[in-house]
Amino acid sequence: MSYKELELNMLDVHLCKKCRTYLDDDGHCLECGDTFTINAWSKNDSAKSYQIGGDHYKKYPIEPMEYIIKNKLSFPEGNVVKYITRWRDKGGIQDLKKAIQNIQFIIDDHETNKQKK
Repeated sequence: MSYKELELNMLDVHLCKKCRTYLDDDGHCLECGDTFTINAWSKNDSAKSYQIGGDHYKKYPIEPMEYIIKNKLSFPEGNVVKYITRWRDKGGIQDLKKAIQNIQFIIDDHETNKQKK
């Protein structure tokens, strides 16, 4: 199975233990080049045990996803938490602008629903 097929079937994806990117059919990491046994990732791993696409949340005691779920935030509220948390480590000013846009979505929705009442 090629790594492209693995991308399409997340239950069968094998990830590098070091950088959490895809392994090829032989267990070679496509990012860092390390080699692992093909069972380097298990579908039984907790979602909190790894991060796909970087490590910008690992330094925080509470990851945004955990906070968002526990506080039952809406999609745009969750996005605000995500973008504010990561802006220094990933997206910079663009993440702050995304947070502002999501706050505006929340305000617009609140004002629209308020007018309907």
